Amino acid sequence: MKKQFYPLAILAILIVSACSDEPEASKLDSYSSDSVASSLQSSSKEAIPSMGIPSFSYSSLSSDSSLNSSNAIPSSNPPVISSSSPSSSSSSSSSSQATLNYSTIEQVKTACSNIADPLNSAGYVAGTDTVLAIIDSIATKANYNVSNQYKAYIQDASGCMYAAFDSALYAKVKNYVGQDNTVYTLTGRIGRYYDQPELIVDSYTFEDETLTGLASFSSFEEKSLSEIKSEIASLPISEKGVSYGRPIVFNAKYVDELVQENLLFSDNELTIQLHGSSKISNSFVKGNNYKVAALLGLHIYKPSLTFLGIVSNETSTTFNPAVSPLSATELYNVKYTKDSASHATNYENVFYSWRRFRGYVSCYQKDGKSFFVLDDTESREFSSYTAALNAKTIFVNNESEKNIYSQADVNGSILLDYYQNETEIIIDYVPYLYNTNRYWQIFANLSSISVAE
Repeated sequence: MKKQFYPLAILAILIVSACSDEPEASKLDSYSSDSVASSLQSSSKEAIPSMGIPSFSYSSLSSDSSLNSSNAIPSSNPPVISSSSPSSSSSSSSSSQATLNYSTIEQVKTACSNIADPLNSAGYVAGTDTVLAIIDSIATKANYNVSNQYKAYIQDASGCMYAAFDSALYAKVKNYVGQDNTVYTLTGRIGRYYDQPELIVDSYTFEDETLTGLASFSSFEEKSLSEIKSEIASLPISEKGVSYGRPIVFNAKYVDELVQENLLFSDNELTIQLHGSSKISNSFVKGNNYKVAALLGLHIYKPSLTFLGIVSNETSTTFNPAVSPLSATELYNVKYTKDSASHATNYENVFYSWRRFRGYVSCYQKDGKSFFVLDDTESREFSSYTAALNAKTIFVNNESEKNIYSQADVNGSILLDYYQNETEIIIDYVPYLYNTNRYWQIFANLSSISVAE
């Protein structure tokens, strides 16, 4: 018998006619790796003040046993240090604080790589830069740069490098990514974080100017998705499952937006997720091929690239991805070990491939809304997401298949008919996230759906 499915908005009107407000979307069923950063208070560019440099001795950069020493950047001669004052109009640092005489990012990177003892940074540096990307992760090594846990990628004419901000400074710059007329003089200390040169920012001054001749993305090495997979697997990794890698260029087809700020790309063999700002999807057209500049990395053991910019539009290719079968139950066997400073290989690799599911469409209710899940066993209705989780269903994260509340939502759903008719289906998908509530979210290729025979 065909299941009856009524929009919950209509049911709410029938049951409680005086209630006109829609319930809020469930926080359990949405994910953004920018959730910490987006909660920080932002300020207008015009209101950015000059921040004073605090007085302090050299920072203590803790060594970490999880860092493979064979991957460490070799030390050479330490940088030359002068006793000149830091380049900042609002400086309040001690006159005894050494200042490095470096004015470009490439010089700072060399200084970072030449630190003889990574337990001690060598002093202050200052340079004029623009913010190229925001890396939304606050995971860091114990006792290393504890207050400056927010990452950005900065650029000038000579090159690019990572920078670490505290929450207050980060909130000031995070909304002005990739704007060549948003220029800062950054003052801070040199450091190295999991083999990546890093400027630990202590203060900045907003400059009313435009940087010209910025380093070109085309100088980055082009890598296939297969090569990217191999390189990410070799990155040093923190005990929180976080890695930072170098910038590269890749060529792939833009498939769809997974969630706001996270896009899916594929080259028909492998897939990769690309993270950026809340408006990143505006830069791409579904189905088109692009060469994209991005940073390699892992976020909580999951491979993810950070968007830097588009190098070029490419000729579109036919989309016919390779797939391998993986049931919902099998997907739940793929996990990472929390707080482990080693790669979770099976978990890491599951994100690179298209998977094929054979089974049924089920549904659960949350906050007065309906959500579809894929079920190995049968088509059924669950009273909560917890019940659906306990049944090891995988949660469909496509916008058209979650938060179903109104008649318009019902009309837009692809999976509804298969749920109502209890039809066994075959559908391709990509794992998106095993989230903190312990359920798997996936992106389903809804155009691949067929009735199982």
